Order: sequence, then C-alpha cells, then structure tokens
Amino acid sequence: MYIIAEIGINANGDLKLAKDMISEARNCGADACKFQKRSVDIVYTQEFLDSPRETPPGVLAKLPYGGTTQREQKHALEFSWDEYDQIDAHCRTVGIDWFGSAWDVDSLDFLEMYHPPFHKIASPMVTNLPFVRQVARLGRPVIMSTGMSYPQDIKRALDVLSYPSSKGISLAPNSPKIIPGELVLMHCVSEYPVAPDQTFLMEIQALADYGYTVGYSGHESGTTPTIAAVGVGATYIERHFTLDRASYGSDQAASLEPDGFRRIAGCARIAEDCLRYRPEEHLTAREIENAMKLRYWEDHG
Repeated sequence: MYIIAEIGINANGDLKLAKDMISEARNCGADACKFQKRSVDIVYTQEFLDSPRETPPGVLAKLPYGGTTQREQKHALEFSWDEYDQIDAHCRTVGIDWFGSAWDVDSLDFLEMYHPPFHKIASPMVTNLPFVRQVARLGRPVIMSTGMSYPQDIKRALDVLSYPSSKGISLAPNSPKIIPGELVLMHCVSEYPVAPDQTFLMEIQALADYGYTVGYSGHESGTTPTIAAVGVGATYIERHFTLDRASYGSDQAASLEPDGFRRIAGCARIAEDCLRYRPEEHLTAREIENAMKLRYWEDHG
C-alpha cells in the first residue's frame, strides 16, 4: 500500500505552511506528498491571466494585500526554485517521498531535476499526448490519473507511454519502449468534492484489466469510499491534504484534515492485511483449537 498526501495548491504558496503540511502528512501515515507545478505564462492564456480574480488580503502569503487578477493569484500559488530546494530538503529530513504533477513540459523538466520516485500525469493532461510523450522519455515510473477520460483516451496515453501489457493492449509498433519502471493507473472522478455515490469504485477493477498496478485518487469529502477502494484492488491511494478545510483555496473542500487522513491511512493498511487467502493449511491454529472444543463431532461408532 502506497499512500499519497496531495498538498498541491493547498499550501497557498506559503513555504512554512508547506513544510508543516509535509511533516503532518508523514505523521498521519503518508508515504509521499505531492505538489503541482505550473509555468503560469505557458499553461494559461494572456487573456485568462489578465481577467479579474479577487484575492482577499491575508489569504496568500505572497499577496499580503490581496490581488485583482488571475495572474497575480496564479503566480502567488507557485513555489520558486529555492523554495523547492527547501521542500526537497525538508522531505528528506522527515523521511517522506515527494513528487509532483507538472502541467507543462518546462515544469516537468524542473521536477525531473529532483529525481522524483514518480512523475504524475494529472487527469487533465491525459489527452495532451505531446506532454505524455515527454513523460515517457524521462524513463521514470509514472502515476496516471484517469478522471474525465474515456477508455479510448486511456488507451491512447498507454500507447504513447508504451508499456508492455500482459492483457493484450495493442501498442503502436514504433512506440519507444523506454520506461523501465512501474505504471500506476489511478481511478478518479474529477469533481471537487464528489458525492460518495458518484465515485464508481468498480472502475478500479476495470482499470486492472489493462494489466497494470491500480489505485484511487479520491475527491470526496469523507473517508468511506477511499477505504472501500482498497477492497476492490487499489494499492495506491491519493487524497488531497490540508490542515484546515476552511482555509482559502479551491481544493480545500475536497481535502482531508489530519484526523481524516490518519483514518484512511490506518484503515487502508488494515484492509490490505485482511485481503488475503487462507494459507495452504487452510485453518489457523486457533481455529483448530476452537474446533476441538466447540464443534459437534459425529460419532461413527
């Protein structure tokens, strides 16, 4: 079981808050924390960046007096190179993996410099095949979320990633087979938050039919669907993480606070231990002992 706390934009561009979240995620049982990296002037159009966006004073560390445009807010949410150096050092100190989901090739190359355990292809990037191709060429293990994706979108991305599949997916003969590591397909419903009855967890089993490791990236506000996801095969779990769901930001409502995250981490690991077949001897030693005391034994004499 590999459990990921997505810090993403919930740190609101505040390095101290990011470090506090990293430490708390580790305390809650996370194996990794994840950030989002964007080159703002590449990802967004100038028209969008110039459009109005009110940022109240005091909610973003880099905009203490507030802001009035999308550009101001988007830049304020990003961490600098020096800040990522400190994030990297802090993760090493507390003993937690970290990686990111890049939203453009420049950001992907930036994250690669830190030698992350994975590159994450976020759901919106699945159909950006030039970007997927650049991920493939880096040769690292990949986690790919499948929110908003039709089966044909997933198959096209897999074709570009060019993993050999034990389930007979048809890959283009000229696809570069250059990724030696693991591929994890994460079931995801891209609603923030998503209602529990709209999480469609049986899709995890459908993803397993592609022949790769499967997981669940959850956006519900509670914990039950995430724990249930383990029961249908998820061995990677990702949830947005926050210290306070009332904090400013668009992802806070779909995030877990420390108590909730600790609950899903603990329950997921217990569930993983439960999901086993009996050993070859079939009955446990205690069952045999209890059978001798409690079971009715037919007298054949």
